[in-house]
Amino acid sequence: MEQDNSTNARVEQGGVAEDKSSVGPTVAIIIIVALIALGGIYAWKNFKKNSPSTTPETAQTASEEAATIEAELNKIDTNTNQELDNLEKGL
Repeated sequence: MEQDNSTNARVEQGGVAEDKSSVGPTVAIIIIVALIALGGIYAWKNFKKNSPSTTPETAQTASEEAATIEAELNKIDTNTNQELDNLEKGL
């Protein structure tokens, strides 16, 4: 009893029947794309939540920041020339 190959969805290769159906790979691709999209949305929301926001109360202007940096630099002992001279005397 022979079956008509045009109506049969199975093809024999090497004695093993295989389906020509592509539903499995299509479903797998859809699941993978959905997982990637959900992961991207999750990461984006967490990034927005964890990113520092500058509010007007806490934001400093550029001149205030520059003044703070300059004050900190002035506090640092920069007598390097004197230290180098002391080293040369010791040698």
